[in-house]
Amino acid sequence: MRLLGPCATLSDMKLSALRRALAYSRQDYLNKISGHFSAGALHFFYIVLSRRLERSGPTVDYWEKELRTHIEGGLVSDLVHEIRGFKDRRKVYDKARAEAQNGMDRIGRVAVAKMKKVWKLVCEPPTEDDMKAFWEYVDNHVAEALDTA
Repeated sequence: MRLLGPCATLSDMKLSALRRALAYSRQDYLNKISGHFSAGALHFFYIVLSRRLERSGPTVDYWEKELRTHIEGGLVSDLVHEIRGFKDRRKVYDKARAEAQNGMDRIGRVAVAKMKKVWKLVCEPPTEDDMKAFWEYVDNHVAEALDTA
């Protein structure tokens, strides 16, 4: 077992070994981040479409909570998680983001279809501005996590 530094304690060494043992593989890391992007975007689009139709209430409040859970909670915590044999989190994050950006139209169509099917609300799909707003929201919350990781 390697020491963490000149003043490393036994508990520090155990914690370091535990972190390495619990580290995600690169593919698991990519999948977790992509999942948070997809779920966060879906809830974000529900909120945008509801506001466009001037709807509010407990369902919109729930979607806002879910959005915060996926982006501010899940995504940020997964970004700082250890990756087995890989140190450049930014590279994996950028790859997941590029894949998610390519699928934004599909997620927007799913949001519109669900609004129509479940809530009987007919609305236009999310616009490019809506998609940009989602990515700005994500960027505002992950910047610090990526810099500290």
